[in-house]
Amino acid sequence: MKKFNLKKKKPFYFDKIAKTYQKNLSFNKSGKYIEFFHRKIILAKISKNCGPRYLDLGCGDGTISKHILAKNKKIKEATFVDFSATMIKLIKKSTKSFHSLKKKYILADISKFKTKQKYNLIIAVGICGHIIHLENLIKILKKNLDPNGKILFQYTKKNHLFSIIYRFIMSKKTYHNYEEYSWHSTKMIIKKLQKHNLKIQKRYNYKIGIPFLDFFSPKINYFIEKKFQLFGRYLGTETIMVIINEKKTDKVLADNNN
Repeated sequence: MKKFNLKKKKPFYFDKIAKTYQKNLSFNKSGKYIEFFHRKIILAKISKNCGPRYLDLGCGDGTISKHILAKNKKIKEATFVDFSATMIKLIKKSTKSFHSLKKKYILADISKFKTKQKYNLIIAVGICGHIIHLENLIKILKKNLDPNGKILFQYTKKNHLFSIIYRFIMSKKTYHNYEEYSWHSTKMIIKKLQKHNLKIQKRYNYKIGIPFLDFFSPKINYFIEKKFQLFGRYLGTETIMVIINEKKTDKVLADNNN
């Protein structure tokens, strides 16, 4: 864990939340966790033409991968990595129906994941907030990316107004898990990506994210998130980046413009 410094995050933590995690990613009209539903819809849409080799780092229970695989018939080989034995057990079950798919399930800390394989599509979703040393994750993503492949990278904006409010309130309360989460600014993420010759092809924003509204009034939260989705697309608290390798020609053009 030293590479990423996951603080208190241990496999048993994710073992414990595994069943709740599945519920979060389901369509819930009560309004709680609607961002998880939007997340998997966006990911499936933007990954539908990528293949044939797929890697899900920090795969969780497989709800997102299952949705992606159902929409993308170009994927022929899939590797799922997680350090929770319960999550691996759940993803085996959720992807069992994909009979023609060559599947590999790896129980391991992401920082220790090693393979000679290169992937056309890599997703790193729901893990950024659990990692302090983000550059180590970016190195692994870069190392395993096919030259013409894509990385789908999700994170919560650190400097968004609602994120700032949320962090302020949480820091004043005695929430036991507040210090277990990490926050990364868009500017810092871009800087780290550029350092490793990766560039952002496109960004997708979602979730208005009014702090704690999904807990205080789930139905109102659901109404707002559904009614003002367009607002979330431009100014949402959550972002999914489509990341690709920077081509040599792109780098030359950039250098000439400096």
